[in-house]
Amino acid sequence: MSKKSREAIRANLGHVLDPPATARKRGAHLDGLLDKYAPPETPTPANVGTDVAPSRDEAPPQDEGASQHEAPSQIAAQPLRREAPPRGAAPSQGEAAMLLPPNAPHLRLAYQVLDQTLSKIDPYPRAVLLRLYRLAAGWNSDTCRVSIGKLADHCKMGVTKVRACLRELERDGFIKRLSIDLSNKNQNERGITIKVLLPRLAPPSREGASYREAPSPREPNKRKALKENTFKGVAPNITRLAPEEIASFTATVADLVGEGQSIEDVEARFAPTMHAEDWASIRKAVEAK
Repeated sequence: MSKKSREAIRANLGHVLDPPATARKRGAHLDGLLDKYAPPETPTPANVGTDVAPSRDEAPPQDEGASQHEAPSQIAAQPLRREAPPRGAAPSQGEAAMLLPPNAPHLRLAYQVLDQTLSKIDPYPRAVLLRLYRLAAGWNSDTCRVSIGKLADHCKMGVTKVRACLRELERDGFIKRLSIDLSNKNQNERGITIKVLLPRLAPPSREGASYREAPSPREPNKRKALKENTFKGVAPNITRLAPEEIASFTATVADLVGEGQSIEDVEARFAPTMHAEDWASIRKAVEAK
């Protein structure tokens, strides 16, 4: 077979195996369908740079020149609802704290005790120490007489916890137990004389002055009337003591007398600060011991 014949056969086989794509002419039927169902073509505006329509989820662009005085939204237009403050909340600024009269019974407590001593003690021993300090320094004394049961009731803790606090305070050098009344069979009601070793302020000069001092020659009648009113218990600025306070102060006065101070010196120191009938009962109880 000649070369020319072989090339002719190869060309025919290639035409059969891989025929060239022929352009398909659109018939009249297809043209009719397109004209009937295809959407009409709209011309594109000249100022639009893209043919893609914006999505419905996209927000329209904000106008930078929009006015700031637009109408507020519905949420901002709703009235504000004022809720009642919860229970136990701090009082509002309109509520003022209750003010006590200047002559109300009080305890003079130095910042040194608050900042340098009490701040370093645990809460439970601190509560017990504060109560002991009030019973002692509240009467310008270093000692007080109290029972475990009374301490537990006042400090809102059990007697076992109070005993543990007393041991801890005595170990750390804040108090010292001087004596215990063993005549009472109930251990929780036994009176304990405790010396508080915290610093305390000296009594003011008006409390240290005795009404037994010689009156001034310029006003003898005024001084005499003051002494008479004090003995009669008509001083308006002195309140009566509670039975527990009278018992505690009686033990304090008895300790001071036992240390060598005369009853007259103790009376001159403390009597002007209390009701005459309270001091009379305290002195009578001390002298009976």
